[in-house]
Amino acid sequence: MAAGSIHGSRAPSREAPVPGGGEMSDEIQHETGEPMRRLPLFPLPVVLFPGAAMPLHIFEPRYRQMVARCIEYDRKFGLVYHDPDRMGPFGMEPDRVGTIAEIGEFQILPDGRSLLVATGGPRFRIVDGIESDTLYYEALVEPFHDDTEEEEELMPRRQRSLTLFEALVERIHDDEDAGEATSGADADPREGSEAEGGDETPGDAGPEAAPPGVAPTEAEEGFAGERRNGTADSVPRPESGLDPAEEISFQLAARIRIDPLWQQSLLEIRHESERLSRLDALLSRVLDASSGGENGW
Repeated sequence: MAAGSIHGSRAPSREAPVPGGGEMSDEIQHETGEPMRRLPLFPLPVVLFPGAAMPLHIFEPRYRQMVARCIEYDRKFGLVYHDPDRMGPFGMEPDRVGTIAEIGEFQILPDGRSLLVATGGPRFRIVDGIESDTLYYEALVEPFHDDTEEEEELMPRRQRSLTLFEALVERIHDDEDAGEATSGADADPREGSEAEGGDETPGDAGPEAAPPGVAPTEAEEGFAGERRNGTADSVPRPESGLDPAEEISFQLAARIRIDPLWQQSLLEIRHESERLSRLDALLSRVLDASSGGENGW
């Protein structure tokens, strides 16, 4: 299998077989001292947060190949937010931030398509694109870590965010008419399209990601959608799954359905305290809007 070439001057210093063509170590050192690895990339118009699960329907041939290679190797690929309608053709520009996704449950269908659940792992930053003989994209990536903050200062910040989120979830559960009052509609106009997942075919599917309800551009529409679609009981309650002793900003963000561009901006923040501040502002605005306050959208 032909070796892949590296764009630019950031060539690896040693070699070992990796999936997807080319000879390169799974981890090498960047000039900054950060470990780098070669990673298949899957651009999608959605954001995967660390710790969150996302169902995917894989039908395009190049990503069928990617999934097959990942399952054979370490089950990991990089999910990068990219909306071609907003951003044009995908490019592996340096410094783009994504999330390492690990394939969990999967099913290969008789026609070659596959259904799988990917779970978000650590964030990464693209260092350079790779040319190889694969049909899918590959890049050299390095870890994208948070900057260090004092844990004792983060604990009360996390608790405040949890309290706001819990208050909003309780309001949804208590208000039987929340969905109709917010949307003015009885049904999701995207029903039967890519928003519904599972039942798409290659001919009618748009994005290959099928998590329900990632498209609404207002947080309150997303929350109301849980009630409208009869799934409000599935909204995780903070007390049942989130611990303020641990990083929670990504877990909270994964539960809020809002414009993916906003989600991507949150993913790229390297201070948990700043992410929590943004979440607090958003949750407070939605609470105000749902109670008839003046700070609506």
